[in-house]
Amino acid sequence: MAKQDKSNDRAHEPDDLPEEADTQEISVDELIDKLAALQERAEAEQKKAEEMKDTALRLQAEFDNYRKRTNETNKRVREDGRLEVLEKVIPLLDVIEQAMGMIGDKNVLSGMRMVQDQMRAVLTAFGIERMETDGEYFDPRFHEAILQVDAEGSEEKDTIRQTVQAGYTLGERVVRAARVIVVK
Repeated sequence: MAKQDKSNDRAHEPDDLPEEADTQEISVDELIDKLAALQERAEAEQKKAEEMKDTALRLQAEFDNYRKRTNETNKRVREDGRLEVLEKVIPLLDVIEQAMGMIGDKNVLSGMRMVQDQMRAVLTAFGIERMETDGEYFDPRFHEAILQVDAEGSEEKDTIRQTVQAGYTLGERVVRAARVIVVK
């Protein structure tokens, strides 16, 4: 017990005094200067945090825009690929229709109609619709005039007299323009 614990000696010192108080005294002006420096540092850190938050928000918005563009591009590429295949099917349907006009056997003709109906059902399932053009007004966005003829009887000018080759649409998009004969 002859040796006393140094921590016991400190126990008698007041806790609210800084340890440096014994060796150094700080003036009020120095404290104000240190406080001002700390305030400037805090403001600088706050500004830096706001800039980082702004950068993060901008990056998030850019990523969202990139994701949307990528989704749109992927959707368009899938639609274009599907459309490319369907554009190859449409001429086959034309050939079947031409062949049906040449077939004399009723059983063969019946079989060809079934194939034609199935091919049309496939096109319809993918949203491809055949344009109804006979008697309609000519519209260059949807029709290709291959011949102009004089009006007969009560025919109106710029109407379609006959469809030579059917046209097809996918929604508002023209897959193939209808080839038509137009009344002039």
